[in-house]
Amino acid sequence: NQSNASAGEPFQRELHYKALMPAMRIGDVLLFQTRTLSGQVQRAVTRAEYDHIGVVMRVPIKSRHPASLVILEATNSRGIQVSPLDSVMANAMEAGSRVAHRKLEWTLRHRAIEVKRLKRQYDEILERLEDFLDTNVHKRYSLRSLISGKESETGYFCSQLVAVTYKKMGILSESTKTHECWPGTFAQSAPKGSLPLIGAKLGPETRIRFDEIDIVDAKPMRDSSIQIPSAKPMRDS
Repeated sequence: NQSNASAGEPFQRELHYKALMPAMRIGDVLLFQTRTLSGQVQRAVTRAEYDHIGVVMRVPIKSRHPASLVILEATNSRGIQVSPLDSVMANAMEAGSRVAHRKLEWTLRHRAIEVKRLKRQYDEILERLEDFLDTNVHKRYSLRSLISGKESETGYFCSQLVAVTYKKMGILSESTKTHECWPGTFAQSAPKGSLPLIGAKLGPETRIRFDEIDIVDAKPMRDSSIQIPSAKPMRDS
C-alpha cells in the first residue's frame, strides 16, 4: 500500500519526545498502539498498527510557550479533554503503549505576495479551533455515529474527533465521513487517498521515545485534564 507520507521518505525514525516538542505544531497527530484488549481487537478488525489517536493543540490557542502544548483526545473513561503533553507521555509509558508522531505539513505555496493572505487564513483557522474547543471539551466519548452510520455532534470517538477537528481547520474534505475514520486512517501505512487532505499532508511517522527519569514528575493523566473556560482564554501578551 502507498502511504500518506511523501514518496521515497523513510518509514520511521525515533526521537525522544522532549527533543520533538519544539517542532510540534497545532494539527500534528499522535498515534498510539496500546496494550489493552479492546485496542488489540480494534487493530485486528481494522488491520491497522494503531488503536488510539490524539491531535496536538495549544491552550491558549495562540500561545507559543512550550507548556501550552496539549493533546486533544477522546477516551472511553474521560470523554473529550485536553491534557498536557508531559502527562500524555507519562500515561503512555505507564501503560506500555507505543507512540508515533506525524507532523501536519502545509502544502500551500508561501510566495511573498501570499504571506498576508495565508496569515489571515491561519488566524481564522485558530479562531475556529478555539470555538471548537470551547464547545466540545468535556463532551462524552461516543460510538453513536459509528453504530448508526450517521454523523453526530453529541460526542465523538478518538479518530472521529481528529477528523472533525481537521474539517474545522478546513483541511479535510467535507465529503469525508468522519465516523468511518479509524486511527489507522491517519497512519503512514494507510492506503493513498484514505485521508483526503486539502492544502496539507501528514509527514512520515516518528516513533516517540520516553524515559522514566525524564517524566517521573509528570502528573498522572487522571489528575491533569486542563479546564477550558466558557469564555475564550486570554491571549499571551
